[in-house]
Amino acid sequence: MPVETTFAELCRRLAELHETLVGLHTTVSEDKPDEHTLADLCDASVLEVLGSVGESMAAAQQAIEAIKAGRDMERARRALVACQTSFQRSHTRFVSDLTSWDLVTDLTQLAARRRRRWRGWVQCVRQPLEKSLHSLLRVNDALFACCLDLAELANPVRTRKLA
Repeated sequence: MPVETTFAELCRRLAELHETLVGLHTTVSEDKPDEHTLADLCDASVLEVLGSVGESMAAAQQAIEAIKAGRDMERARRALVACQTSFQRSHTRFVSDLTSWDLVTDLTQLAARRRRRWRGWVQCVRQPLEKSLHSLLRVNDALFACCLDLAELANPVRTRKLA
């Protein structure tokens, strides 16, 4: 697959993740039955993850522009490193804050205590959380493919044996 296609796939996967996180933010912040600290903490985490994903998207776009502009591999490499760095920050925050056992337990207890309205909200939050996690994994795969392609362009003989 041409390197341009691999980087375009990364941009597409990041856009999908961003869209999913925007949906999660809407559910967490606007669909909650009333005010609760747990919902506010979830929303703050989602917004932070969204910010880091936005940084990843910008860096991925810079990488694809470097590839298209005469295959400036050094600029593409630096942009890919920036993309990976901000993505890693978003991935870590997502996993530690939004899919932790503590949060799942707290959400379950909130639904049990607050009954019907909060139980529905918790159910609605779980679906985009799971979808976001799957999107994170797809972005990670796309980042790895971009790394392999850049390595292949830098030294086609050696890296072919690795893949």
